[in-house]
Parts: sequence; C-alpha cells; structure tokens
Amino acid sequence: MGSWGLCLSMSISLISWSFLLLCCLSSPTPNPLSLADLEDLNAVPAEVIIHSSPCSTTCGLGLRTQELCPLREGQVGEEKDCHVRKVRCVDSWQCGLQTVTVQAGQRLELDCLGEVMEAMGRFSFRVSWRHARGVVTTDDSLLGRWDAPRLDRLVLDPVSEEEDAGTYRCDVQDTDYRRVKRLYLGIKVGGIAFYPDLESQKYCLK
Repeated sequence: MGSWGLCLSMSISLISWSFLLLCCLSSPTPNPLSLADLEDLNAVPAEVIIHSSPCSTTCGLGLRTQELCPLREGQVGEEKDCHVRKVRCVDSWQCGLQTVTVQAGQRLELDCLGEVMEAMGRFSFRVSWRHARGVVTTDDSLLGRWDAPRLDRLVLDPVSEEEDAGTYRCDVQDTDYRRVKRLYLGIKVGGIAFYPDLESQKYCLK
C-alpha cells in the first residue's frame, strides 16, 4: 500500500506541474509599448513640487503650502505656469494639555480645527468631545461624552463656574477614521482650585 500511495502522489504532482506549465505557455504575453504609445505618455501633463512649507502646526491637523510647476520633457516649466495649493499635514496627532483661565459670565469658544476646517470644509472630518467636570487631567477614564452642537468648536456662553470648569478633550478623525488630532483643554473658572497632573510640561496650543 505504501508504494501505491507514493506512485499516486508522484502522478498527481506530475499532472499539477504539467497543468501549470501549459497555463504559462498559453497565457498571452503583453505587447511592448509602441513609439506612439510613448509619445502619448509624454503628452500627459505632469507637475513637480518645487517648494513645500513646514506644517502650520507642530501637532494635530495643519496645512502645508506647496508650489507646483509643470514638467515638460524633463524640464521644469516657467514660473508663470506654476500654482500654489494647500494640503493637509500631521506631524503628530497628540497635542497634550492646554490650560485656560476665564471669569464666570464670559463667553469662551474652544476651536478644535481652525484654519483647516476653513480650507478643507467641515464635512472632511469627524469631531468628538469628552468632559471631566471640576478637574484638569489627561486621565481618559475620568472623561465622559460631551455633546457639542457645532462639533468643530465648543462655545460656552456664558461660562458657568459650577458647570463648565474642568477638562475638555477634542478628538478629530478624517473620513477614513484615522485619528489626526487629540487635544486636552483645561478650563479654570474664577477662584476654583485646580490640580493639573502635568503642570510642569509644555503643550502645543494648536
């Protein structure tokens, strides 16, 4: 039985290799590009980035300005044919903690997108907020969901000493659900005592 099994296995392997070889020999080979095809490719407009600015923010979602010029026959076109565009950029999505002190009764607006929303549109991003009342912290377990009517920004008008003091966390995702920004905003109102857990460190404000 062992020799019969070995012969059967070898026969199956031989048939499989023969089938693969037949498929390879019968498959059509791609035709090489003709001179006309190459000329058509050269006619396709191409651009090259000749200048790109740093990201407008050191953390979170920002904008980068790029200057593009046409590329013809391997040469960069004239400056008058160039144009400028703005593209999104993210050096780091973590923006840490920022603290703000306000007086009760004032109006406070916390903007999470700023110039990026103006350039790209509000429907290019998903924004969510979380809140911890009465304490400045980056401990996510203390933060509960907070509904903001305008999503991209949080407006406290007027600021209430009892209700509004605490930490607000802003999270931004793009349309592919990739996180592009997280910012903690610690709000101190009037004379309430706060105990920041990361007081000695510096944070990005944008």
